[in-house]
Amino acid sequence: INQNIPIHGIANVTISFETGGLNKNIEDLIEIIEKKTGVRKVDIIAQE
Repeated sequence: INQNIPIHGIANVTISFETGGLNKNIEDLIEIIEKKTGVRKVDIIAQE
């Protein structure tokens, strides 16, 4: 987990994790993250 310095009260956060053993598909995971308080945007940067 990496967080940039906040600008105007908003900070970019990068989270890297292994998705191979998930019980849900990646779209469901993105939807769960997007619904969290404070989350404004979710992007997948890379996927293997």
